Amino acid sequence: MTDQVVRLVLLPVSARRLHYREGQYISIELANGELRSYSPATAMAADGAIELHVRLHPQGKFSTLLRERSSVLSSLKVYGPYGDCVWQTPTSPDAPILFLATGTGIAPIKALVQAALSSGCTNPVWLYWGARHVEELYESAAFEALESRHPNFHFRMSASASDRDHGEPRYVQDWAARQHPDLADALVYACGLPAMVDAAQALLTQNNGLRAERFFADAFVSATAPAATPRPPADTLSVNATFDTQQPQQVTRNRLQLEPGTSLLHGLRAAGVLKGVCGGRQSCGTCRVSLTPHWFNQIPPPARSEQRLLQALPEAGQLDRLACQIIIEPALDGLHFSIPALAV
Repeated sequence: MTDQVVRLVLLPVSARRLHYREGQYISIELANGELRSYSPATAMAADGAIELHVRLHPQGKFSTLLRERSSVLSSLKVYGPYGDCVWQTPTSPDAPILFLATGTGIAPIKALVQAALSSGCTNPVWLYWGARHVEELYESAAFEALESRHPNFHFRMSASASDRDHGEPRYVQDWAARQHPDLADALVYACGLPAMVDAAQALLTQNNGLRAERFFADAFVSATAPAATPRPPADTLSVNATFDTQQPQQVTRNRLQLEPGTSLLHGLRAAGVLKGVCGGRQSCGTCRVSLTPHWFNQIPPPARSEQRLLQALPEAGQLDRLACQIIIEPALDGLHFSIPALAV
């Protein structure tokens, strides 16, 4: 696709298919157990093929395998799908739908846009795609073709390192905010760099009237930039916890020591119990745990973003929380919880 982006197509090795919705993402497990997350760039195919857009990093482990066309790639273990950045029904036939993307974040956006237009969506649809250089906007011709066929679809692209013409904004969120001062009835989808996603959410909700629950994003963290976990002081005592792992016809009790000031997911990951996929950005649900009523009430209530993800998980219960959002403190000494069978 470019010197830095390759198209990777995964084919199922059996009749079993991975079913996903446009906008969701999957994770690929490397030989050392590490995960890499990518969003399919197309809707589900009849043959089960999954198209991914992968950015090649100079020292990336998966990138190296792709460059060398390693035989390891002949069979990959895939997990998912994850995320709730999926199509939502517009509030009215006139409500604008905005898509913001940077870099390879265009992959799930492409799947969403194509599905919406092919299904007959007549709402005004705007796509803003940004990168540092014009040559990185590798799908621009395809979107320009869509724009020529669909009068309600509008495509704008921006290269932040290029010269600006006519005062055009440098970043996609600024361009969208300028062209859409009133987003009270809009739906907004954002995929790409976490910095863009966070900036877009803040800008459009605070300045343009966008309702927070109508902003959808899955900005999972790249393996090259893992989310930092606060470290406790050296003299801080650990917190004791117990948890049950659930397997068919068997429940196993486990003990765990946790560091105050870190997340519960940090402790579970260090113990090799859970991996987590999205880096604590509340978009995958793979660190879901079930608390007892007592401990559920001892933890601060979940933020709206955590509530929305838990509500989107059909298997989630009323006492479930995301381990990445539970911060360990001394008052949680004796914490008890269980981990669903699908997560272990």
